[in-house]
Amino acid sequence: MVVERFCAEDEGTLSLVLSSSEDGGSPICELLGSASLVCAFSRNLEARLLGPGQVASERGTSEQDEDEDLLFFDGLPAASLEMQSLGDAASWRRILAELHNTPLSKLQGLVSSPPLWIRELRLLCLCAPSVADVRIMAGESLEQAWEFRCSGECLCAASPFFAAALGESPWIEGKSRELCMWGEDARAWQSMLLHMHNWPQGIGTGAGKDDGEHEEVYSLVRLLALCKKYLVDNQEKEVLGRLRDSQS
Repeated sequence: MVVERFCAEDEGTLSLVLSSSEDGGSPICELLGSASLVCAFSRNLEARLLGPGQVASERGTSEQDEDEDLLFFDGLPAASLEMQSLGDAASWRRILAELHNTPLSKLQGLVSSPPLWIRELRLLCLCAPSVADVRIMAGESLEQAWEFRCSGECLCAASPFFAAALGESPWIEGKSRELCMWGEDARAWQSMLLHMHNWPQGIGTGAGKDDGEHEEVYSLVRLLALCKKYLVDNQEKEVLGRLRDSQS
């Protein structure tokens, strides 16, 4: 098994072991980094490590809970987090390298360029992790939420809603750099954000490969509603055009 370290040995409190489901689940590579850095980047990873009720003091945990979390972090290398997502290894390398200021030239394996998908954790980083200064949580519930890391500059340029929320205003989101969109369609958010960051996948509907023609139309309608709600005018026009074309 290949082992890659992204921090000093005494700082390695996170061990990600990536396995291939096609290979009988045998470990292929292990990535070592700082749990505090990576958990600060991803709420979904933090919840996977600590459990939904044990994440970060800013969510209302007591001082005793904070001590328990730190003890758990210290023990992480002895109890690695195993993931059946070898295909995400290149994305993990890019995320860990930027969070730990590791030059990409020093990495052993393949490295992805954005967008960076960690599907097992429902995490999508739409730009370089070092400039992904906004977090968006979207989905029907906390347990099924997708986490999107985005560039605030891209969001503000695309929509006056985000410009107001993330700019110099009384909105708490401007300080926390986090927006929680519970009860909303995560796939529609995925399509809208990919388009905002100028990735080709954003032109799509968010419908799955196995979805039929009707589901594609429904997905476009959900995406249109999202664009209207958050004042993403340019994309709204494109979605309307696609809906017209689908009916012709």
